[in-house]
Amino acid sequence: MQHTRASSGVGNRTKINLAGISCTSTTHTHKVRAAGLWEYSVGQMASKKGTTNTVKIAGERLIGGDAALDAACRKAAGWLGITLPNQPSSQQQGFVSRLNADRGRQFGADMATTVRAADGQLLTTIASVRSTTRNSLVRALADLANDTILDHIMVVEKTGLVDFDQALFQETAQPTLPARDVTPPPPVAGQPQVVLTPPATSTARPSPAVG
Repeated sequence: MQHTRASSGVGNRTKINLAGISCTSTTHTHKVRAAGLWEYSVGQMASKKGTTNTVKIAGERLIGGDAALDAACRKAAGWLGITLPNQPSSQQQGFVSRLNADRGRQFGADMATTVRAADGQLLTTIASVRSTTRNSLVRALADLANDTILDHIMVVEKTGLVDFDQALFQETAQPTLPARDVTPPPPVAGQPQVVLTPPATSTARPSPAVG
């Protein structure tokens, strides 16, 4: 079925094949949304709790990048008829809780290593979806997600606090958690959609307007 929707960019009107929306595409969109939900909170922590300029800068980039990516994700989901989660997965909520309890340099090291590991995993998923989907809007979202995640990886690496042995172990280890712990829950009926607000000073690429 052909319909006029965003294609080569999330905000460009061209024809896409809505029949090309697969379970994989839906799962990908959910993962992009959930990643932004937990990393945005961590970015807010880093901008306040960071004890070095590099950690504070990383926090600001997480906030700005995740807000811009989330705006694109919400627009794409609206076009594609995908219902987005309002909360990250149980595992991701655990990341946030642990980092919330951290203080000082320990916070910076744990934040940098956790983001590096999680984003490394997500980058692999994005590349797989980008190379296999036939849907142009899903490809556009994957391109934006790829750019955003790469930026986040680089900015946490610049803190000098990433434990690469730990990050690579977490990134490449076989999954041990049940699917319910790594899958974001569906939104509660009637609950307003969570919107990630970009900071006034954000330099992240704005989400293209749909329509």
